[in-house]
Amino acid sequence: MSSALQIGLLGVGAIGGYLAATITEHEDWELTAWWDPDPSARARFHERFPHFASGAMSPDDWTPGTVTHLLEAAHPLAVPAALQTAHRLSATTILASVGGLLAPEAQTALAVNLQAGLRVLVPSGAIGGLDLLRAIPRQALEQVTLRTRKPPSALPPAEAAGITEPTCLFVGTAREAIARFPKNVNVAVTLSLAGLGPDQTQVEVWADPEVSWNTHEIDIESAVGHYRVSCANIPLADNPGTSALAAMSIVALLAGEEPGLRIGS
Repeated sequence: MSSALQIGLLGVGAIGGYLAATITEHEDWELTAWWDPDPSARARFHERFPHFASGAMSPDDWTPGTVTHLLEAAHPLAVPAALQTAHRLSATTILASVGGLLAPEAQTALAVNLQAGLRVLVPSGAIGGLDLLRAIPRQALEQVTLRTRKPPSALPPAEAAGITEPTCLFVGTAREAIARFPKNVNVAVTLSLAGLGPDQTQVEVWADPEVSWNTHEIDIESAVGHYRVSCANIPLADNPGTSALAAMSIVALLAGEEPGLRIGS
């Protein structure tokens, strides 16, 4: 009998590897297909998870009825194709690289999926506070600011090389932030989609050699209250630029797909 969740994994890097290891621990989850455009990434994944060898196939070869949930953990540029594949399979899409959702091609694919009644899910990622932000009426929101602080090694070398003291690399909107740091500030887009939108959510990105964890501080000002949420996350062992919590939040989202008690909005 088929598993309750039949998972297709697009992207088998640090997050994809964590997800695959977790899937093996759940009796009702099955990894039915996986792919990465990078041959070396596919080779490493195959070596680590030889029992998933039969699932290695291009998303173009994934067939309807074999995937109920498509997990994108590749790159923002992969988001449109992930949505298009999910539409063909009539599957739910879960996006780790939510920054890619702002691209016009992704917006078009998103509209097609939603019109077809398909769900597109964005995990909380490496931040908290989305529940209270979503609970505040849009008209009551006044300002939302994210300050992200990471060690230089967790940021692109072109941006952070040679930095020896805390340095602000960027101040601007969430849309501008994800364009400049496509792999580093997906949380900014997640935050913006839950609140004021990508053009009104303010973002600061800091390179700080004095920290070893990825930290995010969120300030929310509204007519119903002022809130501050601070998160300090241990990086994934395989990728210092990605917080372990980002992968864990996808697992939590998948667990929420199972029947039973659900806590929080």
